[in-house]
Amino acid sequence: MSRESEWHVHWKATLQHRLGAELEVHMGAHRADAVLGELVIELQAGYLTVDQIRHRETFYGDHMVWLYDGALFARRIHWGQRGFWIKNGPACLTAHRRPLFVASPSSRRILRVTSLSVLGNADGPSRVLGRGHAYSRAEFLDLLRQMASR
Repeated sequence: MSRESEWHVHWKATLQHRLGAELEVHMGAHRADAVLGELVIELQAGYLTVDQIRHRETFYGDHMVWLYDGALFARRIHWGQRGFWIKNGPACLTAHRRPLFVASPSSRRILRVTSLSVLGNADGPSRVLGRGHAYSRAEFLDLLRQMASR
């Protein structure tokens, strides 16, 4: 088993202690980071390929969310009046079909990404443009509770 990042360990502990989520839930050939009711919460401290994203989303179904470590983007996220953009951001982020959240490096602010699009070409630098809504950590945890109860 690979060593988990401090961020990953922190969020698993938060989800377990604050929401009562089950951790490391084996589901067939997969292991969900956290499960709250029937809601699967995938924690990502690194990038995945488009195929990996699609495979997990297909396996877990509609009742799942992604939470990414914002440190991956900290120096590349730029905020504007109409949303945000990630300079030289990975185009694989646009492959997500389930709710996508990004936690700030301090984990005090969580961004729900509501739309993403890629500008530029696949061979060179690109910008991933996005829009979203920022939540406090408490608001985010409440949102997960609501999503789990649906």
